[in-house]
Amino acid sequence: MTGVSDLWPIGPNLDLIRQVLPQAKTLGMVYDPGDASSSVTIPLITKEAEARRFKLELRPVHSSNEVAQSLASLEGKADLLFTANDVTVTAAFPALVQFAIQKKMPLFAADYSSVQRGAICAVGQNYYNVGSEAAKMIAAVADGQKLSTLPVRYTKGGDIYINVKAAELMAVQMPESLLVKAKETYREISEKEK
Repeated sequence: MTGVSDLWPIGPNLDLIRQVLPQAKTLGMVYDPGDASSSVTIPLITKEAEARRFKLELRPVHSSNEVAQSLASLEGKADLLFTANDVTVTAAFPALVQFAIQKKMPLFAADYSSVQRGAICAVGQNYYNVGSEAAKMIAAVADGQKLSTLPVRYTKGGDIYINVKAAELMAVQMPESLLVKAKETYREISEKEK
């Protein structure tokens, strides 16, 4: 089997954090170890974070009800919050946004839909690039190349999404150099805890 992965751009997201908060040292993450996405991505995030000299403060949860308590345990131990595509944490996303605003602890995400919901920014997957890579693989197979010789491909980079309202509420000054590169800039938080 082969194909093109739409794994979110882990390295570019951590690089984006470094651009926004150059002095940041510790990323706080709440995650569900039982979530399939987290079980795959936490080791990858750990590797990419270490390569960028970020320390991770990981807090496992097993339900969305545990998220708020885990967030409180990160206060004073992490410079910012980072969340990946974890179903359990995503279900409690308004609690993350509320905590980040109250504590002025910047919240970054790995997916662009979370930016609209209140994360400061993210590098989101560019699905045009995923399709382009898939087309190249299809062309190779059509030209007679065996599937067994085609490794799984991963796209590089992605598109920047920014929520200027979230940044303002979390006391973060967004660099102008990033604002002009953003594919989408949101000026409000679309979802708040009810």
